[in-house]
Parts: sequence; structure tokens; C-alpha cells
Amino acid sequence: SDYIVFDSAPYYLSSQNLNVDTLETVNYDRDAFAWALGLKVDQLPLLASLLGNDVIHSHDLLLFHRKICKDSKFVGRPRIEDIVPKVIHFMKPFEGSAYSLSQSVLNSISKNVFGDTSRGNLFQQSIYSYALFQAPPPPILVDEAASMSLKHPTEDLLEAVEKEHRNCALIPYMHSVLAPPRTWESSSALEDYASEQPSSALIYRPLRQRIYSIVLAGVAEREAEQGREARLQVIEWCVYKGNKLEKPDVVDVVPMPEGTKPAEVLWLDERPEV
Repeated sequence: SDYIVFDSAPYYLSSQNLNVDTLETVNYDRDAFAWALGLKVDQLPLLASLLGNDVIHSHDLLLFHRKICKDSKFVGRPRIEDIVPKVIHFMKPFEGSAYSLSQSVLNSISKNVFGDTSRGNLFQQSIYSYALFQAPPPPILVDEAASMSLKHPTEDLLEAVEKEHRNCALIPYMHSVLAPPRTWESSSALEDYASEQPSSALIYRPLRQRIYSIVLAGVAEREAEQGREARLQVIEWCVYKGNKLEKPDVVDVVPMPEGTKPAEVLWLDERPEV
């Protein structure tokens, strides 16, 4: 669990080891955990980001994990016991706090992990998702025209969703679909074990495709304003019969009928008629 990475209260108590008679349990020690890994506590957010979390999904890191574990024997995905020491070795040049890494360093990490520098901001977002008591550094100021081109089309909505997501007041799907790389994950349901009917992941996919269009309406609008034809897609990792989960399903976003209110209006517009 990556809860131990958060800079929260120093007590991370185990419910599994709780003795209800004596009210004694195990406290997972963040400092001891970092020491055992050969890291400092404030390096743990970078470790979690390189292993995979809610911001940078583990399946997006699969090629990176395969590359650093090329000397290990594995089928499909390397074992976590092989990945962790390799990631820690990869982190050796970055000895300072994860929160002090400059944008150029984060871009360099992105280059090594994903092959390009475009996800440096994603690493910053991932690292600061563990910082409950400090804010990320302000963005670099650019001229107004460049600022408009860099501004996320659903910035206000994403900010609202991230706030609810951090407070555990929202199911994770909204954040994972809205934030790049736009991912949906689902496990099997009880009904999936009945062989006479298709998996729920496939039954509800047409419905999800239409819900995606509501969530991502702002993205489509922005693309249209800039003269680009937007073919929005969402990466789906779903458990169903015959799917070995070696690669995701990439599904198209299906537009809703004209007049359907986008998520920006449903979440942020406080007018009585809405």
C-alpha cells in the first residue's frame, strides 16, 4: 500500500493484526521502511511514482519495468521483487527530496521512463499527490499566448475532481478518465463467473463510451477551437474471458446527443436552472 508514503500522521496501524481484546496492533514505520530500502523518507513519492499509482498507472510503466529488469526471468510483467530494487538503483542519481526535483530533472526522468520529456509534469503531479501539507511549485510564467495553448481545457474541472479524489469523496474512475493518460480499470464481478452471459465489462462498455463523452467534452471542445479533429479515446484494462491483460483495449469516445450538458456544467455551474 502506498498510504505509508503520504506525509501524514506517523501512525499507520494494521487492522489485519489488530487484537480486539488488548487493542494492540502493528504500526508500520515509514522511516524504517525507507531505511530498509536504502532511501530517505522524502524519496518515497518518487519511488511510488516509478512503481505505479493513481496518477501514473503501472501498466503505463510496463515497458520501463521490462527494460530495467531485462536481466531477470519473467513472462509478461516482471515480478515486483525484481522491479523494486531496479527502480531504487534507477533513483540513485536523484539523491535529494522528491519535492525538490526541478522541472528539468523531472523531464529527464520522463525521457528515461517514457522515451520523451512530455510527462515531466505528470511526475510532478504524482509526487505532490503524496504531499498533504505543501503545495507544488507555481508553474513557470510564459507569455499569454503560450499560456492559453498550454492551459488544460478542463483545468477547473480537473482541480475540483482532484480535490474530491484526495479527500476520498469520489470514486476513482472520474479522476482516472479525466486526467491523462485517460484510463479505466475494472476487475471481475460475481456475475462474470456465470458462463452463460458476457462479462459485465463488455456489456457496459457502450454505456461507458457515452459517459466518457460527457467527462471529456471540454477536451473535445478545445481541440475543435484549435482546428484539430479530436478522436478521443480511453484506455481500458478490463477483466473478461479470453483477455490476458497483456495490452489494454483502446476504445473510442461516443458522442452524446446535441444539447447534453458536459461535466464542466454539471460540476461547476451553480445556476438554479442547472
